[in-house]
Amino acid sequence: VSFYLGQIESKPQADLDTLKRNALSLYPTATFISNSTAKYNCHSYTWYSNSTATNNRWIPNAEPYLSDGSASRKDPGYSGCKAYWGGGIHSGVVVNISNGIILSKWGSGPLMQHGPGNCPYSGSISFWSLN
Repeated sequence: VSFYLGQIESKPQADLDTLKRNALSLYPTATFISNSTAKYNCHSYTWYSNSTATNNRWIPNAEPYLSDGSASRKDPGYSGCKAYWGGGIHSGVVVNISNGIILSKWGSGPLMQHGPGNCPYSGSISFWSLN
């Protein structure tokens, strides 16, 4: 899987703070978990490492995990599996499948806990687990 080590782009702290404020304003029922950072993105958090302290990889596309045998599709999904938005636009970790709660990193924005339709991403969602 290809990745960028470290920040994909340098962002001033004021810009990161704005991303957090916007997320909380646009999605008030989503739950803030961790501050905005450009060190890692949703695919890295979901497929590589969910450590907010040490994860420093930006993975531009999670599709290699799905196509190289690293992951298997799960139907139905379950708590702890990975959620993948069609077209590779987003990934997240399912916290509670019965309540539809997903934990995901919003680009350079914050790490948020939310429902599938309560985030900046839309489209079909499939569920996966690492082999």
